[in-house]
Amino acid sequence: MINSKIIHEIQPDFMQEYYKGYTLQIDYDYLKKCYRDIDKIYFRQPDDYINKIILEKILEIIRFYNTDSHDDDIRINSYIKMLVFLLLENLSCKKRNVIETKHKNMIVEILRFIDENDDECLTVSKISQKFNISEGYVRKLFKENLNMTLKQYINQATFNHIKSSKSKSA
Repeated sequence: MINSKIIHEIQPDFMQEYYKGYTLQIDYDYLKKCYRDIDKIYFRQPDDYINKIILEKILEIIRFYNTDSHDDDIRINSYIKMLVFLLLENLSCKKRNVIETKHKNMIVEILRFIDENDDECLTVSKISQKFNISEGYVRKLFKENLNMTLKQYINQATFNHIKSSKSKSA
């Protein structure tokens, strides 16, 4: 599963009696190291030929994983890089709404920051300075994407932190 900020689904072939699948989750940071513009692309569904190649590589990774050879880590890493190359070369498509994704990533980072620092006295000003964006812009991001103000979210995070602290001490 790649670019897992997206919901994935499996569509079985109902003509078959059973359906078996393999999932290899590739870490976002690993992908970012391999291809720094990973946020600007998505992967389309493979055709049968590419799907067969990908499956063969995944099965090889599983086989290497289940053996005790001293060089299996190197083999597994090389096959994962080969898979990433196959995906980039054959299945990658440029996203049209890169700006929207950038905004959503910014919101996720701000939310994470607030949740990790909910015991501090956070303000719109502090957050805008931390992320090097204007106060008006950060307010607009929250209102348009979360349907609440940044101040409301900060208050909610603070309340949840206090409530959690009280239940731990009780």
